[in-house]
Amino acid sequence: MTTVIVSSGVTSSGLTISSADGLQVQSGGVAMDVDALSGSEVEILSGGQLYQGVFPPPLAGQILLEPGGLLWGDPYVPAGGELVGGGTVEG
Repeated sequence: MTTVIVSSGVTSSGLTISSADGLQVQSGGVAMDVDALSGSEVEILSGGQLYQGVFPPPLAGQILLEPGGLLWGDPYVPAGGELVGGGTVEG
C-alpha cells in the first residue's frame, strides 16, 4: 500500500487515490479535487482539509475525519461509503 501524504503548507490538487492505496491529509495540508477509488483509505487529520472529494463504496475501512479536520466543497459519499469521526463537514 502506498499512502500519499499532504503535509503542512502543501496544497495538492487533482489527486487520484488508487485501489489499496491511501491518502493522509495532515494538519495545515489541503487536498483538492480528490478521486478516491474503491478500496482506498482516506484520513483527514486534525487541522487538515479536503475540498471536493468523491469517495465510492466500498472503501477499505472508513473515511476518517478527526476532530479539527474539515471536509468541504460538496463532498460526495455514496450509499455504502462511511464517514466517521468528529470533524466538520460543510456543503
